Amino acid sequence: MFLFTGKRKSRPGCPVVLPLPPPPEPPVEPTPPPTKILLLGTFESGKSTIRIQTRLLFGHVFSTKEKIKIKVFIIRNIIENMRQMLRATQTLHLDMSTEENRQRKEKILAMHPRVLLNPKDDIWNETLVQDLEELLKDPAILQVLARRNEFIIHDCATYFFDHLHRIANKDYVPSMKI
Repeated sequence: MFLFTGKRKSRPGCPVVLPLPPPPEPPVEPTPPPTKILLLGTFESGKSTIRIQTRLLFGHVFSTKEKIKIKVFIIRNIIENMRQMLRATQTLHLDMSTEENRQRKEKILAMHPRVLLNPKDDIWNETLVQDLEELLKDPAILQVLARRNEFIIHDCATYFFDHLHRIANKDYVPSMKI
């Protein structure tokens, strides 16, 4: 855009053409710092659920890499919940129904706690999954599940146990579907 003015003349009778000054830039508002929330609560009180739900509420989806990390967490929860139930059979003085299940029980209880920090594929294998499935059918474990409010067993344990075969698949990637 140009402004025609008659105040300054380069030649007699010709107006001087001056460019208009650029429009002022709108003021840049500083971005507010991110809001941080410290969630405190007891075991299984829903802290992670709030974090995940907040993330989903604001449209942040999980990357495949993040889903793989969640898969490791799910596997660890499955193994740890079974270990808790096996310890509960000891507390309640319940015997496993078969010798094979007694051996499975000892094998799972003998797992070193460090293994549970990051279960690898060599630990999470078809044999372990089959052991877990057989133990879940044992009457002693079924009694513990019926009395799980007396022990530290995650609320999500039954969901994971019900979907154990799907989770055990090598190609399994967690999703937001229930």
